Amino acid sequence: MANVFMLNDINKNAVARVGSVELNHDVVHHILTLLPVDKCIKARGLATRFKDSWRFARRLHFGREFVKEFRLEPMEFADTVDRVFRFHRGPEIKSFHIYIDPDHDYVARIALKKWLSKCKEKGVEELDLEVFAIERFPDYFVPSRVLDVETLKVLKLTFCVFTLPPLGKGLSLLTTLILTRVNIIEEYLQTIFSHCLLLETLDMTWCEGFRDLVVCTPYLKRFRVLKIANSGSSVETVTVYAPSLQYFFYTGQFPGFQIISQPMVHLKQAMIKFNPITVFTSYWQIENLVSAVCMVGVLTITGTFLEGLSPRCVNGRLKEKDFSLWNLKELHLILQKHCFCNVTDIACFLKNTPSLERLFIDMRACRFEFNHGPYWELHLQPLLETSNVGWFKFLTIIKIHGFAFEPHHMLLVNFIVQRAICLESLILIFVRNYSKTSPGYWQNYNHLQECFFAWRISSKARLSVYFSANDRSGVHPQHSRIWKGR
Repeated sequence: MANVFMLNDINKNAVARVGSVELNHDVVHHILTLLPVDKCIKARGLATRFKDSWRFARRLHFGREFVKEFRLEPMEFADTVDRVFRFHRGPEIKSFHIYIDPDHDYVARIALKKWLSKCKEKGVEELDLEVFAIERFPDYFVPSRVLDVETLKVLKLTFCVFTLPPLGKGLSLLTTLILTRVNIIEEYLQTIFSHCLLLETLDMTWCEGFRDLVVCTPYLKRFRVLKIANSGSSVETVTVYAPSLQYFFYTGQFPGFQIISQPMVHLKQAMIKFNPITVFTSYWQIENLVSAVCMVGVLTITGTFLEGLSPRCVNGRLKEKDFSLWNLKELHLILQKHCFCNVTDIACFLKNTPSLERLFIDMRACRFEFNHGPYWELHLQPLLETSNVGWFKFLTIIKIHGFAFEPHHMLLVNFIVQRAICLESLILIFVRNYSKTSPGYWQNYNHLQECFFAWRISSKARLSVYFSANDRSGVHPQHSRIWKGR
């Protein structure tokens, strides 16, 4: 930071220059107090006037970065944090982030309570308690006073046991709750839903302590974001009833999962990543899920989702599912290992997305080599050829990751390209370890180009190909493929 500010003479009327802008020292001092405390401490070297700015820091962050940067032993770390609190002169503490070792009794049992009391006195709004642990079950109990803070708006807990004392005004202003590897019982969750009426965001990753996770928030009008990632092995069912949701992210088991809001009319984005399963996919479960997210604008799903919507034989005839995602603008389809999806499944899904603009298909984990057997020849291929799909009137970008010139890869490209009347770009990323020196590369590439120009009906459509480690397209889905929570 020392090279950012160029200081003139230091006096009560002195100014600091930031680029071509001159700032009064009082303004610079105020800006420094808004920085995390470690940055504020480093800024003492800017000028004598700023040597005590750290005493007024509003963001007391002593997280992993702080520990790594200063390489402090447990007692040195505790002394440093204690010194900051002891000499703190600011009127408020906006946020407190602490990374502690539960095996160090002084920090975990004594000092932390003292620091939290100071934060409570100064109206802390954000609290992030991260417990150091290596591959063990959470056993550190969060001090009850952590939750008895009336001003707290954001609470983040990592690797600990959540305990909830009788709540008066504590947590009444809470808007964001983020729990990572936290042991919490179902009763506490329901208490939060009923007490924290301003709650907007709930993020739970690898949480344990309950068998049935029920997120029922019909009276939380501001509840907008729900993220559930990889619930523990003890969780048997996940039920969501949240009509006001705008952003929903779920990754985990498929059996036992359901959304009973019909539909979530405010939903803007959804990621529903089911872990691969080897059992039969429940039709009604997926159909109810589609009904719940029918208003979504950006959607990420896995092959398990599509399998539940596959055409089924009814009275001896193959029948497609009837649904519509008419508001969907971006679709990210991730085909995982042991996925049984085929071109017909994808086609039947896409025909129900009339407003789709951006399509991403990720086949990296699944070679997408559907068996050309009697079922395909007798039922699925005729259905694909005769299905009344219509045009993709708004589809402009298609990106397929894991392309390998397989027959069904070419069939998939053919199906989409010849119906995308406004297509601008088809981007193909080859499978891993595929290169120009691979056998038959140039023959396959030339054949692909010929087919593309023969299939396309949009004169603006362009074909771009990249190798797996050299994707320079600059076009990416809004949701990450490997999201697993915090």
